[in-house]
Amino acid sequence: EDINNLKNELSNKAKVVYIICACLSSVNFKSKKTIKIAFADPTDKNAKSLSGGECQRLALARVLINEADIILLDEPISALDVANREIMKAELKQLQKKFNVTMLFITHELPLLYNVTDDIMVMYAGQIVEKGTAREMVFDPVHPYSHGLMNSILVPEEGTRGHKLTAIPGTPPNMIYPPVGDAFAARNKYALQIDFEQQPPMFQISDTHYAATWLLHPNAPKVEMPEIVKDRIKRMSKAGGDNNG
Repeated sequence: EDINNLKNELSNKAKVVYIICACLSSVNFKSKKTIKIAFADPTDKNAKSLSGGECQRLALARVLINEADIILLDEPISALDVANREIMKAELKQLQKKFNVTMLFITHELPLLYNVTDDIMVMYAGQIVEKGTAREMVFDPVHPYSHGLMNSILVPEEGTRGHKLTAIPGTPPNMIYPPVGDAFAARNKYALQIDFEQQPPMFQISDTHYAATWLLHPNAPKVEMPEIVKDRIKRMSKAGGDNNG
């Protein structure tokens, strides 16, 4: 009986090791060195030798082992260099298809995750201010905060040499004492008087695209997309960034 129990215990351990190795392999964590570190005690000095990309892959493998239906990824590529960002984006898209899993990304880098998302929602001060398909949100953003996000992150593409980032002016509101009206009004150079008095509703732009800004009201003055954002979108489109497939 003891021998049978031992066999079952070893068999179960073998299954666990197999599942772990399979998940590690799925995220391209394949070298003997990195797999050995993955099984090591977290306090092992060799565990600190993992690169940023390897740490991200190991974290993904841990999630896949649990067979999650939804994976929440908070700034999944922000700590990676340019080359590893592109690799990680491709791998995330492959994992979505392979495991049929829903991935929910949290990021300030609106243009960077375009090719691995279906839909994008922009939030400000705890409220959704714009939502739409990935293509609509990156190539036709409407809300002034979305415009700010589009031009505050440097995405490598043709023509970016010498490109200056534009910071969003001001600071986020203190939500302990929420502002009256549109929370973004104080940072929005196009703000109308009504922005400081009433929260804007969601205005429909298309069947899938909505934005909460009084600038979309029929009686509001027409405000064009900033030229610097238009230029960024043009360069992304030229680089093939409008192919979200």
